Amino acid sequence: MKSIIKSLVIIVAAAAIAGGATYAYFSSSVVVNGITMTSGNADLQISSNINTGFVDGINLTDADNAGFKNLYPGQDILGANGYTFYLKNSSTSNIGLDTYFKVETVSGDYGLCNAIKLKLVRSGGYETDWHSLCDWRDNITSGKGWRMQNTATDQEVIPQNEVHGWTAYAQVDPNAGNEIQGKSLGLKITFLGEQHH
Repeated sequence: MKSIIKSLVIIVAAAAIAGGATYAYFSSSVVVNGITMTSGNADLQISSNINTGFVDGINLTDADNAGFKNLYPGQDILGANGYTFYLKNSSTSNIGLDTYFKVETVSGDYGLCNAIKLKLVRSGGYETDWHSLCDWRDNITSGKGWRMQNTATDQEVIPQNEVHGWTAYAQVDPNAGNEIQGKSLGLKITFLGEQHH
């Protein structure tokens, strides 16, 4: 019996050794270092010159605002040629930008908001209707502002590194009267560029 037990112990020990044994295989690896992932950006810029001076924002001075002072009913504020500006997609990412236009009143008497009308004309393309500043401010379809148009049916999309020109025209409502005398109104106009889907 002792020899049977001894044989069983030897068999179990041999099985444990065999089960715990490992085998080595040849192996080799290579490593790629120096990988850097960077994201680009969306960058809409503006200028009054088609070729130069594109910036992220413009702060008008008192001299720039001279044409908006001492307004009267029927006045063509920006003249027959309007104010031409250029929007450029300066994004580092290869994306098109959907563009939006938003008017905000930031200070003053809002009586002028209804008396001053504005329209936008895309160079060689779409022309908006005349709307009061209050209409531009209040009747937007989203928090982004008015969706700018390339044509009556095509929405404005500016491809990377491309420049699109616009002209703004403004006038004081000829039907305005004494209610606008001595009023002032502070505005902020925002152009938003959002990645086109």
